[in-house]
Amino acid sequence: MMLALVIARGTMQEFLREPFEVLPGSEVVPHAAGPASSLGLDLLCCVPALLVLFRRLIDKPFTFRSPRSLIPLTLLSGWMLLSTVWAADKFAALITAGHWAAAAAMLWAATQLVRDWRKLRLVAAVVFGLLPIYAIHGLNYKFIELPDLIKNFEENKDKYLQQHGLREGSFAATQFVAKIRQGEMFGYETSPNSFGALLSLLIVVSSGLLIQRLRDHRSAANSANDLNVAKPPLDPTATAVALVMLLGVWIMVYTRSRTAFATPFIALLLLLFIWRFHTWMAGQARRFYFLGVTLFGLLIAAVIGHGLAHGSLLHISLTFRWHYWIGSLRIFKLHPLIGVGWSNFGLHYLAARLAKAPEEVKDPHNFIIRFFTELGLIGGLLLVAWQLRLWWELTRPVIPTITAPPAKAPGVLGFIASVSVCGIFLSTLLSVDFSMGAIELDILRRLLFIGAMVIASSLAALRTLHSQEPDDRPAPWVLYTMLVGIGVFLIHNLIDFSLFEIGPMMLFALLTGSALGIRQAEESGNPRSAKTIGILLTTAILMGLTVALLLWIPVLQAERSAEAADDAIRANRPGLAEPLLEEANREAWRLNGDYAFRAARVSPPSQWRARMSEAIRQNPLAVPYYVGRASSELRQSKPDPSLVRDDFTTALRLDPYNVPMRLEYAKALADFGDRTAAIEQYEVALNVDDQLNGDEIKRLPPSEIAQIHQKILELR
Repeated sequence: MMLALVIARGTMQEFLREPFEVLPGSEVVPHAAGPASSLGLDLLCCVPALLVLFRRLIDKPFTFRSPRSLIPLTLLSGWMLLSTVWAADKFAALITAGHWAAAAAMLWAATQLVRDWRKLRLVAAVVFGLLPIYAIHGLNYKFIELPDLIKNFEENKDKYLQQHGLREGSFAATQFVAKIRQGEMFGYETSPNSFGALLSLLIVVSSGLLIQRLRDHRSAANSANDLNVAKPPLDPTATAVALVMLLGVWIMVYTRSRTAFATPFIALLLLLFIWRFHTWMAGQARRFYFLGVTLFGLLIAAVIGHGLAHGSLLHISLTFRWHYWIGSLRIFKLHPLIGVGWSNFGLHYLAARLAKAPEEVKDPHNFIIRFFTELGLIGGLLLVAWQLRLWWELTRPVIPTITAPPAKAPGVLGFIASVSVCGIFLSTLLSVDFSMGAIELDILRRLLFIGAMVIASSLAALRTLHSQEPDDRPAPWVLYTMLVGIGVFLIHNLIDFSLFEIGPMMLFALLTGSALGIRQAEESGNPRSAKTIGILLTTAILMGLTVALLLWIPVLQAERSAEAADDAIRANRPGLAEPLLEEANREAWRLNGDYAFRAARVSPPSQWRARMSEAIRQNPLAVPYYVGRASSELRQSKPDPSLVRDDFTTALRLDPYNVPMRLEYAKALADFGDRTAAIEQYEVALNVDDQLNGDEIKRLPPSEIAQIHQKILELR
């Protein structure tokens, strides 16, 4: 079940909110997996942990693995959920904290379940099976879907921009057009960098299967020489694994992610070092651990020192990250103890960013900084404690015992086939909109996914091609590459956010828990106390699942109402859409200000102010809500200048370096006859624009700057 859930979440996209604005007359688009689907999958991700607890209650010989790193992880997950109380966007905090809690539950379950080499090989084999899926998906997009998309876009560019609520020539429109024309490959993630990081992790883990196969073959050949018997033929599985890995590298090229290509080289250097010195390292595990922590600390200090000395880092993309981190420090200073709430960084960053930092990011692109910023000193120290203890336990030289497979265990082919079918079926059920026509190709492609995964994973998991016996030989190189893959994935997340994409997050939890389970020594323990702990944990998890289920039902109802409202807006029936969105807002316990904001935009004049005020009450830091209310007021026959001033003043306090918004405010002030204030806003806008780099795409064009100077002269 755990493996199937990782496959499902790795082959679908999940959205917290609608990615694009729905407008009257826009084309009907397939409904994607929303927060209700994500919460449902989170509940399922907790079930393996619950089943492990039930087993402890009925199976006396079964004992828990009790790595102490799970204590700070559990506290961190609880603190993350608690941050919903003080978060401005409570809906985002609650839903995304649920993802992390589900991943933590999966990590714990993997720690309890993966206790021998056979299961570790099975986990690696299933993970390897994701590579051909991503290869098929990527090649289909690159050579079939993308050419048609570009052609259709060029022929209907204005229509595309209108449907996505973008204005020709704006920064957002320019970025949108560039992404389509460049053909960036996202996979099932929201960023090419995230997809590249995921592919890099899979390739590194898959290399362990390849290396172990070659070493097993060499050991068998040496044994044959000693016994003077015929050498075994070369294992064709190794060739198949190598070919699939090359496919993964090919797809990774299309992501254009520099970091995704850098991390495999780091992994290669680490694996070469392990290959040369692993025996010596096992005897010096403690020293190497502290050496690694020290080197990591020195690296962080060097990066900080370079940034402080030069105001930049080695590359322009890294310099952008440095700007994000400076803004994060400003946020941390304002909320040092408890942070701003999980997934609320983007709301606070706009006011804290540097004037020369043009991007409006929602993540600081560093997982350590994100925890300190969003969860404060408490959350940040819990993260550090978890990572330090986790890597201490992952690097202990513990050799797992070799256990015989269960007598009635299913064959490898049947096991992997069932896992593949369940995982792909679940992702298909939740991510394919069956109300849309022409879904046959999508279904056919997913059937191809199942076939590719069954073949690839079975080849990697079988001991030989002549039987269905699982390979249960010691696989230290599978473990080594798993540890190195997890490590370089976290290194990637020092400048990226792929750890917080749901598919990579669940994969990280599975691999980390599996490696942690292998590294744990067998424990006898006190059966009575272990049973007591099992009862307490089972009760706690059942209570948590009950609360989550009670939350999931209204979120599902709200999502259904919002989807019906979107269909009404497309049909240009605002009178039908408005009560549906209000119903969605009520069903979601008025935690999602997006529903109230969308309801306000289709409300009659007598109600739109109240709807806008409700949206602002639910999320008082959302700049679009204030701008939307001010813009709606300006469209009235007799707008109230004081209301417009208040909203623009608040919006500019939250986002002081937004040049287009200042220009809009300046125009409104000029129309109200307040020439002095209008001139001031125009001049501030020009000053902010002048602080951007000369080649920055967000800079105003010279023609628009000349027009602003002319307006200033006219106002004077």
